[in-house]
Amino acid sequence: MIPLEILETTFFGNTVAQIIQCILGVVISAIVGRLVFLSISRYSRVVTGRTKTEFDDKLMEAIARPVMWIVFFIGLFFSLQILTIPEWIISHLNTGIIVILIALASWAVAGVFDVVLNFLIFPVAEKISPEEAKFYAKLSPTIGK
Repeated sequence: MIPLEILETTFFGNTVAQIIQCILGVVISAIVGRLVFLSISRYSRVVTGRTKTEFDDKLMEAIARPVMWIVFFIGLFFSLQILTIPEWIISHLNTGIIVILIALASWAVAGVFDVVLNFLIFPVAEKISPEEAKFYAKLSPTIGK
């Protein structure tokens, strides 16, 4: 059992109890993020295993990792709110986390877009006229990256 005096000790304006709560929040958000990833991966295999196409399998693979990281950074955001941090630092941290969340959402959208291109657009493009095929051949390396 930890003596109560230790929990009330202050470091940089935060009690030990606040620091422990923040660390626990970060660890819990990492665990929840990983559980979300595993549940998306495993549950999607069960559900999409019933279909004959690979489209839904690839779609779930494309969003699983970005969603895991999004859950982690949302948990990190809320864990940092526990601490007493100067306003100018917390505003920079919040801005950084928001930028990271936007990048992660973009990663998920790009993965979905890549799956849609490879499974829906490109197979149709193979059945079109040679002139249109040249256009799509020039366009696809730009869009696919």
